[in-house]
Amino acid sequence: MEELILIDGNSLLFKAFYATSYNGNFMENKDGIPTNAVFGFARMMKKILERNAKYVLVAFDAGKHTFRNDMLDSYKATRKETPAELVPQFAMVREYLTAHNIAYFEKEGYEGDDIIGTLVKFGESHNLTVSVFTGDKDAFQLCSDHTTIYRTVKGVSELDIYNPATLKEKWDLAPDQIRDMLGLMGDTADNIPGIKGVGEKTALKLLHQYGTIEGIDEHKEEIKGKLGEKVRAGIEDAKMSKEVATILTDIPLDVDLETAHYDGYDFDTLKDFFKKYDMNSLIRDISKEAITPRRALTFDLVNRAPENLGDSALYTAIYDENYHKSIILGFGVYNDTHAFFISFEDALKDQNFLN
Repeated sequence: MEELILIDGNSLLFKAFYATSYNGNFMENKDGIPTNAVFGFARMMKKILERNAKYVLVAFDAGKHTFRNDMLDSYKATRKETPAELVPQFAMVREYLTAHNIAYFEKEGYEGDDIIGTLVKFGESHNLTVSVFTGDKDAFQLCSDHTTIYRTVKGVSELDIYNPATLKEKWDLAPDQIRDMLGLMGDTADNIPGIKGVGEKTALKLLHQYGTIEGIDEHKEEIKGKLGEKVRAGIEDAKMSKEVATILTDIPLDVDLETAHYDGYDFDTLKDFFKKYDMNSLIRDISKEAITPRRALTFDLVNRAPENLGDSALYTAIYDENYHKSIILGFGVYNDTHAFFISFEDALKDQNFLN
């Protein structure tokens, strides 16, 4: 099956920013524009693209206010302000993706997670293997037989891999129950309340017994002791928290396989971007790629050259290092339509070759 790679743009950009600014030293270009997050993002993208997937898309948050804020006023309210050095790099990373010929999506009122969820269903509906790169544990609910979550640990050089079998082994849960676990536990990072006093161990105990938050609600009067009191007091918060933690998979999104298709970058365009922001080491990287063959060259062994060969590149194969004195073994010939090797003896007898 062909692969669709989906990348949580905000997650990778934040991770790149903090990984390269922990000591307070920010990369800047000659104009004083911070570049460390985009530099780290580009390095991670290079690693991800080594998978040679046919389709690649990136998702971003469009803004701070989404439908989840309408459901929960305090949603993400405890998050710190975005560092000033990171702010200009949101536009810059989109500029980088455009220079790299990688399509990205953002949609007002929704989070990048909802875009990824919708793109997961898009990929699965086109019989693609879907690989999601994110640091967000909410994405575990998107796992399926066709979709794997690669959670970033140390950039993308160290990844935790989640699929239905992983969730079964780790928590004895199905992917859809991740929403229930988040609803019961809450999420301090997003300021989702859950049930006060219920952590992972208790959440799993309840889900293993009752399946879902709705199942817990049906049996809440049967739960004894302090836990029963907590559940009855917080079950409505749990249901609301589950709804907030649910990633949408059907938002309006104008996407097709042509948009998703990644066919590589234009060297000069990407070089100009890196040059603009003084990312010289990345220029060196793509310069090396430009002179490195991307695929093995196949050729035919022939005793007669094709007719009307036209302009071609010619390589002379010799017996030893001194080409002035060495015996000629044969000739390698390459053009837009042919790649072949002909021995010296056959070449001397072949008028197509000699002409």
